[in-house]
Amino acid sequence: MADPRFFEDRFTAVSNNQPELPFFHSFDAFYLQGILESKMLLPRECKVFNNEKLLYMFYGRPAYKSAAEEASSLLSRMPVCFMFKPAAVTGIKRVCAFDSGGYPLYESFMHPGMTVNEFMMKPEVTSVQKAVDFFYDDNFNYFTGMPKDRVEHDPIEFHVESYHNLIKDGSVNKRDDRKASIEIQLDHEIVLAPGMLSAVILPSNLVPSPLVQRVIKDELGAEIISIPNYGVAGKGYYALIMEKTKELLIKNNLINER
Repeated sequence: MADPRFFEDRFTAVSNNQPELPFFHSFDAFYLQGILESKMLLPRECKVFNNEKLLYMFYGRPAYKSAAEEASSLLSRMPVCFMFKPAAVTGIKRVCAFDSGGYPLYESFMHPGMTVNEFMMKPEVTSVQKAVDFFYDDNFNYFTGMPKDRVEHDPIEFHVESYHNLIKDGSVNKRDDRKASIEIQLDHEIVLAPGMLSAVILPSNLVPSPLVQRVIKDELGAEIISIPNYGVAGKGYYALIMEKTKELLIKNNLINER
């Protein structure tokens, strides 16, 4: 039986020369006021992991998407994205090679004996960088979802085979880029403090808010990046957020423009 502890033990990492990417936490704008007033992000019960209280992030990509399908011009239903500096995220509980909640969508690439727990990595940033190196070569390819065509591994390491085929798949299906976005889980709250956030992406209509200006800009020292309200469903803003994120990563020399 496969050892379910650490997915990263199934491949050999090459030298890592890539800078650490930020961590991203996204949510509906409805929750922003409470977060700014308390300066806290709280874990919530997760059904995937036996109702543990967990706080979810993605490494290097703002991969979360709202489940709402309905179009709306309400600001409260628009997305907000926090970009955390790598050093600000500590005490990692789990690292998963993909969005763990989407595992049922990935099972056609897996052996029936495999489980989501067998795609966990050591809860360290170096584990994440190792995976980026091995499957993508560099941060740009990871951010843009362009894995290597081939990875060198022992052919008996079936988890590597399954994962690599999953992230290479370009067919029309219900899987989105969360299949190739490395998930970070925390089991504790985050108290927001100066220097933790690189930037916050939010609706342009919220930028003039005194609370937004005071907490995000003045107290936390984060850059405010705005997106317009097009009156579409929340997940309809994802490509725009990705573009804004790409610009920030290029500006901060974290990915190389091509």
